[in-house]
Amino acid sequence: GVEFQNKKYHDVGRTRSRMRSVLAGTVVLTAFTPSRAALSTYDDNVRATYTKQTYSTAGDIVDVTFKGFSQYGTKNVYTITSLPSPLGTLYEPASNYCRYGSSAITKIGDESTDAITSVPTDVSCYNTKTASHFLFKVDDNEVLPSDGPVAVVSYYITSEDTTESSGVSKVGKHYFVSDDNILVASDFESSTDGWTYTDNGKKSPDLTYDSSRITSSSGASLSKFVFLADEFQNPDASGVDQDLWKFVAPSKFYGDQAMAYKGELCFTLGKASGDFSTIQAGGGDNLHVIELECATCVDRDGKKKTRMALPYSKLSTPFTGATVNQCITLDENAGWLLDPENSNDEWLTPTNCEIVTLLHRLSSIKILGDYTPGKETVLLDSVHLTAGPSNSIPASCYAEMQPFSYRR
Repeated sequence: GVEFQNKKYHDVGRTRSRMRSVLAGTVVLTAFTPSRAALSTYDDNVRATYTKQTYSTAGDIVDVTFKGFSQYGTKNVYTITSLPSPLGTLYEPASNYCRYGSSAITKIGDESTDAITSVPTDVSCYNTKTASHFLFKVDDNEVLPSDGPVAVVSYYITSEDTTESSGVSKVGKHYFVSDDNILVASDFESSTDGWTYTDNGKKSPDLTYDSSRITSSSGASLSKFVFLADEFQNPDASGVDQDLWKFVAPSKFYGDQAMAYKGELCFTLGKASGDFSTIQAGGGDNLHVIELECATCVDRDGKKKTRMALPYSKLSTPFTGATVNQCITLDENAGWLLDPENSNDEWLTPTNCEIVTLLHRLSSIKILGDYTPGKETVLLDSVHLTAGPSNSIPASCYAEMQPFSYRR
């Protein structure tokens, strides 16, 4: 690698010649390694964002633009810290494209394009002061995933100012998603996919997988699903069950899901048995149908762990036993409530930054199965977490979302 020098990036042609060597017809892209000072310093005035674009067909070559932000208004240098995963390759385009923004994209594989094969790698292709450009391709013989993004790339930005010092951003991510925007999914094609349950008593049977298909009169259907029967009731004096069993998502749903902000959590529910004429707690705000948790977040009182829940009353189509598809938006306008961690206090309305931060370090998803005071058997299918719009995370939320210990 080479030490970052401000003057190196102002002339694209000279930059590319310095960053590559041509040996026996092979083009080599030299990895960029920032200085120790840069790695230990972060500047919230410089921002690498969370963005996405659609990638629908293996074999297609698509243009990729990373657009960062710097309050200094100076040149942004982009450093890739992870290669595309699970599929695809990033390439630097030909020099005429970098200089002039030519729409003529040269063929992948000849010496006018560079495959980016190691990280960290500094990118030298720019046709504006603040935007970097790449090409992305998945090989023709690959099958695009149906249960997650095609690829994710991580990067950060170094912004030059007029005094030749620099500010380094926290990490940003760029997602290549299929047409359905799925970040992670369980369609239960052949198993329970790691789903479990909680709060169903010591005698509860295991979560069961079923490969059959059920279609309701409403048109909603379940095809290959999981189900669980209620084996434990703990009613209070008014008959409200105090222990409500829930489906629990597997670990693949957890971690950094900040790109889901303003996206949706979707799933299908149905019943095999039970009397749904009466819903727990009258089906009001006190019945929580989804719970999301961040075990490492800090709440408004400085306590570790935050949890938010969606009340039954906020479902667009209440579940009363008939098979129904549910999709809930993951933002501050959907009716989510924030746990005050005090049984004497009312639940709070979360801010946009609290939701973003929770999604960034998501550690638990629970979906209610115990909808009635009596026994019931509830079926779950097609659980999808989808991406929100590109660059939808508010600028003011990045500092809260990524405290120092999560910055890189």
